[in-house]
Amino acid sequence: MSDQKDNPVVPHLELRAVSKTFVGARNTKITAVDTFSLTVQKGEAITIIGPSGCGKSTTLRMIGGFLAPDSGEILLHGVSLTGKGPEERTIPMVFQNYALFPHMNVFENIAYGLKSRKKPMDSIHHDVAMMCQMLNLVGTEERFPHQLSDGQQQRVALARALVLKPELLLFDEPLSNLDARLRLQTRREIKKMQKLLGITTIYVTHDQSEALSMPDRVVVMNRGSIIQVGSPREVYNNPRTPFVADFISNANFYEGEILEFSYESVIVSVNNLEFSVLPEQCDAVYQKGDGVYVAILPQSVTLSSYYPPENSHQVVGEIEALSFNGYSIEYEITFQETFIRVVAPHNFTFVDEYLVKEKVLMHFHPSSFHLFTTKES
Repeated sequence: MSDQKDNPVVPHLELRAVSKTFVGARNTKITAVDTFSLTVQKGEAITIIGPSGCGKSTTLRMIGGFLAPDSGEILLHGVSLTGKGPEERTIPMVFQNYALFPHMNVFENIAYGLKSRKKPMDSIHHDVAMMCQMLNLVGTEERFPHQLSDGQQQRVALARALVLKPELLLFDEPLSNLDARLRLQTRREIKKMQKLLGITTIYVTHDQSEALSMPDRVVVMNRGSIIQVGSPREVYNNPRTPFVADFISNANFYEGEILEFSYESVIVSVNNLEFSVLPEQCDAVYQKGDGVYVAILPQSVTLSSYYPPENSHQVVGEIEALSFNGYSIEYEITFQETFIRVVAPHNFTFVDEYLVKEKVLMHFHPSSFHLFTTKES
């Protein structure tokens, strides 16, 4: 008799407790990646996000074979990659600095990998033409990298990787050098190509919008370790640690006190306001009188024009500052000798806009609160 346990699905890519340490000044050891474990299924899009120095690029380079892990194992289709260099792994990487050959034109750059694999020239011409068509590079084939815009150079780098028809493709902050419009456009192209070709992708970035808009799952790293893994909505709406709430969700933090704790509901006091939350919004089991840190997402507070509050979830505040970025407005609002950042959508018709020094009514939504024992990660 055979069942799923007898025939487990082998992950496309698997990292088992992978670690990497570097030697710094005065022979001090710096742990860049610490027991990193992750399984990735075929065709899945993964982004790894974290602050500078968290180990995300080091992890990517170990997958690509540019660095060897000190411990742990990396497997592709269940086969260990230990001891194999980049040329044996055939896992292309798209770099931040494009890494194009300056003495080769667009056609030659894209065709480089195919020629290395000794593909027939008619096949090479066909595949390069297809890539140029798909990535809007038609007409640039004879140009050299210095004759291209940054956006075109990045598309050439992407075409050079995609033309190899890889099963796994790595991206190391590939859009950092592009302006906002080109980043958005190229981001859409990468996502479209990934889904169209069914390529498994690992995408490293420090940009929150890239990390949340492109993948099936987000991996949040800090200090060499994985902090949280989940869908973009899950990670944003339900941060498991203060670090994720701060780095990904840009949460406001307030000191609070537990007034009542049961397995049905939790009453917490924040700035002399009382809110009821669910136990699953807490990172621990608390006792009455325990101090907590309450994370409130800036998008989870609704603003309306001032009038006397009708219930305990409504608070009068005053606009201290605002910043407009086109699709939303971020307000800094003072209330009860503290302040809060609130982000409201800007859609021209349905949301009122407020001015500095104007009083507003804030409506809190406790279902979006998260309670932590500490403000640190």
